[in-house]
Amino acid sequence: MSKGHVVVDGAICKCKFGNTPDTFVVQTQQKGYINDGAGSKKLIGNTMDIGMPLQAKTFGQCKLQPSNSGFLPCVPSITAWQDVYEKVELPNGGQILTEKSKATCAIAGAPCIEFTYHGQTAAAGNSDIAQTNAQAQSQLNPLVNMKKFTEVTEPEDLSVAPVEDEAVEDEKLKFKAYFHRLYDYKGEFGFDWMRYNYIPENNTDGKSICDDYEKLKKEYTPFTIEGEDYFVPWLSMFPKQEGVQLNLTVHIYNDYIPTTDEDIIKLPSKNGIRFKPDVIDVADADMEDVPITIYCDNPLTEDTTIELKDKDDETVGKIHIVKNADHEQFHFEITPVRILRGVSKQSDKETIENRIDHPKGFGDTNKDITGDLQNLQDYLNTQSLNQALLQCKIGKVCDIVIDEQEWIDDGLIVEEGCIFKDDAILDKFYSEFKSQHPDKEKEKGLVVFLSPIKKEGAGGEGDLYDIDAKHFAVYYSNLWQKETFAHEIAHVLGLVHSFHKFSMIDINEDNKFVKEVDDYFNYLIESGAPKSEIASQWAEYKDSYADARGFLKVYYHYFKDKTSFDQATTENFMDYHNYSENDIVVRNNPFNPTSFWKHQWGVMQSEVSKFYSK
Repeated sequence: MSKGHVVVDGAICKCKFGNTPDTFVVQTQQKGYINDGAGSKKLIGNTMDIGMPLQAKTFGQCKLQPSNSGFLPCVPSITAWQDVYEKVELPNGGQILTEKSKATCAIAGAPCIEFTYHGQTAAAGNSDIAQTNAQAQSQLNPLVNMKKFTEVTEPEDLSVAPVEDEAVEDEKLKFKAYFHRLYDYKGEFGFDWMRYNYIPENNTDGKSICDDYEKLKKEYTPFTIEGEDYFVPWLSMFPKQEGVQLNLTVHIYNDYIPTTDEDIIKLPSKNGIRFKPDVIDVADADMEDVPITIYCDNPLTEDTTIELKDKDDETVGKIHIVKNADHEQFHFEITPVRILRGVSKQSDKETIENRIDHPKGFGDTNKDITGDLQNLQDYLNTQSLNQALLQCKIGKVCDIVIDEQEWIDDGLIVEEGCIFKDDAILDKFYSEFKSQHPDKEKEKGLVVFLSPIKKEGAGGEGDLYDIDAKHFAVYYSNLWQKETFAHEIAHVLGLVHSFHKFSMIDINEDNKFVKEVDDYFNYLIESGAPKSEIASQWAEYKDSYADARGFLKVYYHYFKDKTSFDQATTENFMDYHNYSENDIVVRNNPFNPTSFWKHQWGVMQSEVSKFYSK
């Protein structure tokens, strides 16, 4: 049973996934009303008010419905109310809504709409109401079944006016303040936080979309505000980077307390990090998001945590900013290589160029491939890899020419339809590159192969587990998709798919295999075996040994203590756009790939600084 003030026509409500409030409209009954303190008759809100009982019929933009241009407009669809006053039933069969009631929207599938103002005009305090419960009952329209209202035996259960007695006046406003991304965020900086659907109780099935929520919580260093976990977000930005903005909003716990001009949120400066504005009225942040610009005036030599304070300097929120003083160690080069068939070199060049110039792609029909790749470089450096403080430079285009008939004979190309088919294609590309461009192959950095034909079951692929891997390929189907390039680069830089689950059986088998190989070659060396014999033996083992060592490195160094997520449920670059079972799509990802997570930033930084940076 919910307690609090009765909600009436004209109440104000908001959705946690929207960016503007709306006015509640009672649509389902005309008999039950309250004469409030201003002498107005106001219809009582009830559980039959579902669908779209709102004046503007929108909460602005819906954070659960991202689009390429931001977020889709909110179109509310209330399916049910919870935390209602159950002792009274109105003539239409509905139960009374109170200021504590919450509504479930069909889009969210969970309670997300709440009241910020119940709609009554201020009048008598608790001391007046407590004089007689009958007095409160007499405020109700006589057409309502008064016998049912007599079941309200505790005057504090249901109030017909805001409480304004001395105890409330002395009570301090309790709230938390938190940052979230702007609705038109495109990846201009890194921002990682505990998303709504990571938290089990926010989902209809009561489960998190990750496989170990308790492990995930540690990423966001939780502390407690008003008995609730507050998860601290992570921000990454370059020193002196411009245009870094986040929205600040608040959640008020005792929202029956009116806010005053003295209720503020202070954002102090620290280690060269500052905010503008640095003081915000709580009332402003409660009504709508307040955009905050963050500045990093000096390079950060360590991760910096800034605590948000209220008027009494009590902590009401936090934000972490990752160190960035060594960001120049994360610069690397990418060599683009076109795959050309000997009998169709010119047409293959045109095919690659035309595919990159797809209307939805990063190419430009007024530019050649060099200009197109400059567009790609700008995207990687400002809307994806930059989140990990990485910067790349795409170099001059190289070509390798392959003998198509030879590849068909070797089973690497399906003749009908001209499709690459073998798992060894990527290594074969690199072998040809090494043979035709030996000097370029020795350079540090990555190599991307641009293919004019498709590959079975893949839009691209990156070499993840080889310790010295440096190459990836993007095939015809995905040449225009800039997100595919970010995805495959991240594979080479050590990232697995967001939904990847490591098998302990595979880990144990690879550990056993590596130990056996190590022991065997140590024995050969110690026993004085000829170098030619050792070299011959090593040629048989080296590829599988490198794969096993690479797999173990990725697991133990980066992902042993990390969680995985359900496929096609996140906006992470390492997720997929859908999830299939038995070749049938059962779930489409509602998000476009937009971000890397904080632990992924660290993995890519480590790999670039060790292997790929000049």
